[in-house]
Amino acid sequence: DGLNALYRSLGLRWLHPLGFENSYAITVRTDRAAVDELTRIEDLARLPDGVRVTCPEEYLRRPLDGLPALIRRFGLRMPHPPRVLADPSARIRALLEGQADVAVLYSTDGAFLDSRVRVLEDASGFFPPYDAAFLVSEQTLARAPRIAGSLGRLAGLLNDETMHDLNFDVSMAGREPAEVAQEFLRASGLVDDAQARPAHAPRLRVGVHQTDRLTAFT
Repeated sequence: DGLNALYRSLGLRWLHPLGFENSYAITVRTDRAAVDELTRIEDLARLPDGVRVTCPEEYLRRPLDGLPALIRRFGLRMPHPPRVLADPSARIRALLEGQADVAVLYSTDGAFLDSRVRVLEDASGFFPPYDAAFLVSEQTLARAPRIAGSLGRLAGLLNDETMHDLNFDVSMAGREPAEVAQEFLRASGLVDDAQARPAHAPRLRVGVHQTDRLTAFT
């Protein structure tokens, strides 16, 4: 209620959280973590040669929880500019192939199920909560009030483990996102085969950041 009070003047409403948090995660190779005794983010400051980082482009621009803030907070040294890779699987490959010492991932990435990747603990609480939820226009809800109920059926249904499994199928197993999503919706009883591909889909306007690269299907 407090969050919606802040957004009411903008004509927007937050729906209930979906059940997972999509935070940033600082990761290293599991074997490197064992050799250098890396368990927390601050342990990276002990590495004598500094750290080579691979991260998504937007992580460079975030003022409070992005790469510049991370370097300042933990006193990290970077001998080379960060390797910017948009695809999480490409960042994982760069990490596993020794092209980077640290990969900045999302906490829902399928790589969390890969035993070769170790997530460093954020013991100091550098990253704030990133609970996922739908933000919907009040104008849209007034025009189509059933939207809130339809989207609300997902509330609490997508926990961290489920997101890891779904993202693993896409980023690591190479399956199509639409196929994985429809399979999940059918298994959860939210849609049936007849609903999976409506004959006359309604028009939907989606807001994205200008640097986001979305597929044509999305």
